[in-house]
Amino acid sequence: MQACEIRDRLVQPWVHGDLVSLAGVTCEGLLDLSDCDVTGFDLSGAVFPDGINARNARFKGVSRFTESKFVNQACFSGSQFAFDADFQGTKFHCPLDFSHVELRGIGRFNSAQFSDGVDFSACLFYGNLSLSHVQIDRHCDFHAAQFLGGLWCDHAKFPQNSDFSDTEVHGRLWIRSAMIENTPLSDTVFTLSFGYTYL
Repeated sequence: MQACEIRDRLVQPWVHGDLVSLAGVTCEGLLDLSDCDVTGFDLSGAVFPDGINARNARFKGVSRFTESKFVNQACFSGSQFAFDADFQGTKFHCPLDFSHVELRGIGRFNSAQFSDGVDFSACLFYGNLSLSHVQIDRHCDFHAAQFLGGLWCDHAKFPQNSDFSDTEVHGRLWIRSAMIENTPLSDTVFTLSFGYTYL
């Protein structure tokens, strides 16, 4: 499916309950959703060989990228998610830029693979961010991120140079079996952790 066709399907006024089904598509060309209002959608299993640019986009409904694959570019910097964002099992063969994102629902990245790093710096999550069993290679930036609904990192694997400075976690912090290289992830890497911590 051409990127412009997918864009036309997604850039629509959102109505409660709307969910555009595009599961399993292969996007031909860069999907440009930058500065757009995007309705609810299901792009589970979709493949983006040229990537996606969703900088400053406003995702009005549920956003499903479950088990999708991004190559070349994955930019969501400055975007807003009004509901849940589901990236479970997604493969990122390029850096994921999730910096300055505001997510009002739950962010699910369980079992996602980041082969070229991820930037969560200065993001604001009102709901829980779940990173269970993720594999992050090369670099990981959480600088100045705020997690108001807790952070779940069960069996997550982070690279040695991960930056957790000025990060705030409000609510449950689950870091059992989470590792930075060969060292267990400690709650002391977070500037503020307010709530129950599960070690």
